[in-house]
Amino acid sequence: MPWFTVKSRWSDQTQQGGGDVETRIIRRSIQGDSYSAGGGSPGSLTVDDLDRIVNGDVADGTNVPGANELRRQQIAAEAENLAANGGAQYGQNNVYQNGNLVIPAGTPKCNYYVNDAFAEAGANTPVNMANRWANPNVDIANWSPIPIADAQPGDVIAWQAPGHGHVGIVDVVGANPSALAAGAQGVVQNPNFWTTNNPVTVRRWTGY
Repeated sequence: MPWFTVKSRWSDQTQQGGGDVETRIIRRSIQGDSYSAGGGSPGSLTVDDLDRIVNGDVADGTNVPGANELRRQQIAAEAENLAANGGAQYGQNNVYQNGNLVIPAGTPKCNYYVNDAFAEAGANTPVNMANRWANPNVDIANWSPIPIADAQPGDVIAWQAPGHGHVGIVDVVGANPSALAAGAQGVVQNPNFWTTNNPVTVRRWTGY
C-alpha cells in the first residue's frame, strides 16, 4: 500500500523509543511490522538509512532492505497526489533532440507526468518518450521490464505504435486494472493499456 496509507494506519501510536513517528512507520512498512519500539531487530534500517531512501540519496550498490519497494509505493502515492491536485505540472524545461526543440516546457505530455511523479518520489529519471518506455529492448537506467501480469501500483506501463506511444503509472490492479496517464484532458484513469492491440511494456524501479 502507499506509504501515506501506512502512515494513516499507524498515526495514532504514541512515540516510544528512538526515531520520530513517521520514521518508525516507514520502517514498519518496509519490514512487515518487525520494528520494536526502543530499538529494532538486528539488521533493521537506521534512521540515516530511511532519510537517505526518502531523500533519494542512497548510493549505487547500497543494500538497503525494502528500498525499491518503498520507492515504488512512493511513486504510486505521488502519481495520485498529482492527479488529485489538478494534474501534473508537466515538464518545467524544454526537451531537445540533436539540438532541436521537440517538446516545449509546459506541454501536457504523458511522459512529463510520469517524470513529475518520479521527481516527487525521489526516483530521479531522465525524460524518455513514451515509445522508449514501451520498447523492452531500450535500456532505461533503474527501470527493469516485468510481465504485465505482475504489474503493481507505482510501476510504469506504456504502449507503442509506429511513430507514437503512451505512458502512465499503474494505479489499480486486479479485475479492472487502470493506470494514471496524462494528456490533453489532464490526468485520467486509463484502462486501455490492458486492452490495446499495441505492444505493452511494464517496468519497475530497481535503482537500489
